[in-house]
Amino acid sequence: MPEEFKIRKATPADREAAYWVCLKTGDHGDDGEALFTEDPDALGRIYVGPYLEYEPDLALVLEDNEGVCGYCLGAMDSRQLYDRYEQEWRPELTQVRLRAFLNQREGLVRIPRHWRW
Repeated sequence: MPEEFKIRKATPADREAAYWVCLKTGDHGDDGEALFTEDPDALGRIYVGPYLEYEPDLALVLEDNEGVCGYCLGAMDSRQLYDRYEQEWRPELTQVRLRAFLNQREGLVRIPRHWRW
């Protein structure tokens, strides 16, 4: 019997699976896992997260009998999505990643006092 697929609207609970699909296709369509061993969610946070967050009505996932295996993301206004990405998403993303990076290396590098939180 052929495998059945279902297309449905994405939900916040699909974020982790969509990030995983992004990673598994993140090397020019091939598995990008070996390229992002330190931060497997990096590609998803950059390329998938903003659509799920800011354009949830245009975010679809493809499911098979094992779970989410694909997605389709869109924006009604690409310029507006890009502006929100730059003003809201990217600053938060860089702060969180910088904080994680510095916390991991706090004993290895001198962190200026004004950078500490």
